[in-house]
Amino acid sequence: RELVLLPEEILDNQEYETPVPQAQSEEEIVGQFSGFYSELKKALLSHENVRVYTRKKSVRASAHKVFAIIRFKKSWANVDLRVGRGLVRHPKFKYRKQGESNWGTYKAELNDTVNDDLRTWIRMAYEFVQNEAEEE
Repeated sequence: RELVLLPEEILDNQEYETPVPQAQSEEEIVGQFSGFYSELKKALLSHENVRVYTRKKSVRASAHKVFAIIRFKKSWANVDLRVGRGLVRHPKFKYRKQGESNWGTYKAELNDTVNDDLRTWIRMAYEFVQNEAEEE
């Protein structure tokens, strides 16, 4: 191994500014899912003390803890819900980690609406984080 000495001017990076990534707006994240998202947001906010906010490329809902994360793609949206391990048995709801997780995903297609199943799972996720908060 060789030791290389560099002049101080080469190492000086004080004038270099790292670009800060700008957070996308809710409208930019949601894109063509605006109808589905407005229904979904209404269902999320129907519960007490829920806050819906954006993070980089997702929308999140929390009530003390995050219980829903929505990621929008070109032709589908993943609605990740923290419902509790093994409580939902439905072909459109897939648990993470082969079922060994409290989180599961509902894949919404472009023309989907917020149906009764999804409303129930949102309620379950909300109640799951409420129960966790009470136990702490």
